[in-house]
Amino acid sequence: MAYDHSKKIGNQGDVVKHAVLAAVLTHLSAQLDDKKVFSYVESHAAYPEYTLPDDQNAGWRSGIGTLANACGIDEWPNELRLYRNVCFGENIRLAELGQRGVDQITRKHDRYPGSSGIAFRILRSRAFRFELYDIDPSACHALSLFFPMWNRVAIRREDGIAALSQLESASLVVIDPPDLNNRENLLDAVRQLAERNITFIIWTPRNAGRFDDGWREGAPSTDFHGRTKEYKRLRVRWAEFNSRGMKGCQVTVSNGLANVAAPVVDRVRELMHWEK
Repeated sequence: MAYDHSKKIGNQGDVVKHAVLAAVLTHLSAQLDDKKVFSYVESHAAYPEYTLPDDQNAGWRSGIGTLANACGIDEWPNELRLYRNVCFGENIRLAELGQRGVDQITRKHDRYPGSSGIAFRILRSRAFRFELYDIDPSACHALSLFFPMWNRVAIRREDGIAALSQLESASLVVIDPPDLNNRENLLDAVRQLAERNITFIIWTPRNAGRFDDGWREGAPSTDFHGRTKEYKRLRVRWAEFNSRGMKGCQVTVSNGLANVAAPVVDRVRELMHWEK
């Protein structure tokens, strides 16, 4: 079953993932000569852009909406201003005090980019090439409309994790699986990327589960965390583990990106009052 991004877009997980992605892309792009091609690969690209739904239960209200209100008017910290600017514009005031500021997003600035949309906004002024994978035909169609007839953008309706085993080089690989059911393949792909010195960002969910001795983190995310010790792991938990479902996330990055990603995650965690 295809993951329904439209209802979840801009949620807590996206805030972490996209804020880190914006910082890393900008950092890596600045290090690469403008004449050299920046190669961006994404394993689960989904849609390049979304409309934030005008729904009281929409995921963005507890994500980007809550963050906007936490930052207040023009008070976004340095670590997150790039994320704000890329997603909504440098001069936009995303939040006012109270609920009116959150509603303002859907009324005037309801377009929110997916990961490939963020990458395009950051890299469009330089030489780049995208390789975007997704098994959802609707997502692939949306990508083809967003990037029409561009030989610099390859859209492939394939399993992105499997494709990574054939990847020889890239400026950045982004892996964003909806779950960790196939984590053996994911761990193998990460190992191969590391062996080839390919820079990566991996976003994975943290789930809660019911055990004999009470509620705690589920086995898939616990196992993945334990088996990625050689990389930099950044974790957040945005709710108590007292019910099933996604209760946090882990961002795993190449060790060379630790100093870029960690301050971003730390600041998001602080503003959102999350735990590790």
